[in-house]
Amino acid sequence: MAQCLAHLNVVGAIQLPRIEASIRLAREQSVVGSGPYRHGFVGNCFVSLTEPPPKIRLKAPKRMTPPPAESPSKTMFSFFALQDRLQEQIRQANGVDLGRVKVPSPIADWLRFTLGQSFALIAGHERRHLWQSWQIRNDPKFPAS
Repeated sequence: MAQCLAHLNVVGAIQLPRIEASIRLAREQSVVGSGPYRHGFVGNCFVSLTEPPPKIRLKAPKRMTPPPAESPSKTMFSFFALQDRLQEQIRQANGVDLGRVKVPSPIADWLRFTLGQSFALIAGHERRHLWQSWQIRNDPKFPAS
């Protein structure tokens, strides 16, 4: 279960600076809007694939593999700090055109999603792995504490 959160922490450490930079650049260039926002088909497909339960299973890229020996308490602390940072980014994005601002994917720099899709991808990816953790926790083979 802690590995699921550790993976989310690793992905967040890669993705959140990209989102922050995109928001900062959008503010500097006055890329603002009030919606509704339009998002591309490919990005929307990726968003739908992140939602639980998994429709397809993918192996995490090497750089997104969690460290093997991090304590569960440190992992939880990092996860909650990541959530606080993400909430702040959502506040910072208020008024930015979520359909025009692009953010590079944590998987490949050439793959770019709208800012709105990037937030949706993070949320779906987190739900997917929290769902996965819940499945592990409810497994009868899981040792009771």
